[in-house]
Amino acid sequence: MKILIAGGTGFIGNTIIENLKLDQEIEYHILTRSHQENHGNIHFHQWDGKNMGSWKVYVDLCDILINLAGKSVKCRYNQTNKDAIYNSRIDSTYILGEAVSNSKQPPKLWINSSTSTIYRDEYERANNEYNGIIGEGFSVDVARKWEETFYAAYTPFTRKINMRTAITFGKKAEVFKIYQDHINMYLSGRHGKGDQKVSWVHELDLVKAVKHFIEHEDSTGNYNIAAPNATTDIKFMKTFRNLMGKKNGLPIPEWALEIGAFFCGAETEMLLKSRWVFPKRLLEEGFEFHFTDHKEALHELLKNNRRKITAPAFEKLEELVI
Repeated sequence: MKILIAGGTGFIGNTIIENLKLDQEIEYHILTRSHQENHGNIHFHQWDGKNMGSWKVYVDLCDILINLAGKSVKCRYNQTNKDAIYNSRIDSTYILGEAVSNSKQPPKLWINSSTSTIYRDEYERANNEYNGIIGEGFSVDVARKWEETFYAAYTPFTRKINMRTAITFGKKAEVFKIYQDHINMYLSGRHGKGDQKVSWVHELDLVKAVKHFIEHEDSTGNYNIAAPNATTDIKFMKTFRNLMGKKNGLPIPEWALEIGAFFCGAETEMLLKSRWVFPKRLLEEGFEFHFTDHKEALHELLKNNRRKITAPAFEKLEELVI
């Protein structure tokens, strides 16, 4: 099986490559802006994320296309950065759609990345794929246009999956490392009021979801990629602290987060927005999460992965804003 991954050199791309296990051998082709040396069954091809190029031939050859491309949102939302965030997602999705539309042998499946941030700031009920209420603001607009571009591509012979992914925790994820840094510095009581919902997914369950989509040919459309049991920020941080052997953590009020984010060149949306997401469609299709409870997930991730303090309190706050 040949799998083509656009933007596959990041954390999620690497996690998929390292952990995806199918009944047949996999040959990976990675589209990346930087030059990389091939190794083993992993082949790298350069592209700019917006123009057709020699990489197009691998769309013709692949069985599965996975698009993870997009500029990091770890930045201030000035106009220059906003344009780059929009364009990197929309341009890459559009040009991949053109390649699939004009392919003589199009891939059987196209999995496109999106985000659970598309839903509103939610405190009343969980958003599933049927009753979810789309929110407002810059990040929501990015997600909406991203998905519109994905579905607008004319690909009648290619099944499409749109992954609305929650915060993904993994042992190599920067967001996980920064949480550990904050806890080591006792800055982990709560973020803001602490009543905002935290929807999350363990890295292995994200990979398992990708495998599910590959193996279930009736799966199509929007899917929330999030563990079924969201929690609150204050409960999440308490559990994280306890597992790291830290009894106490100072709360970080919203104004302090805003100041820290400003000086770090970041935004605080990831920490302060209430994301309450439920994976109804996956569960309806018989999908079973390895990790449904945040305590179990954090315990597994912390095994042999203790992190020493490495940064001042707000030095890397931008790494949390995704």
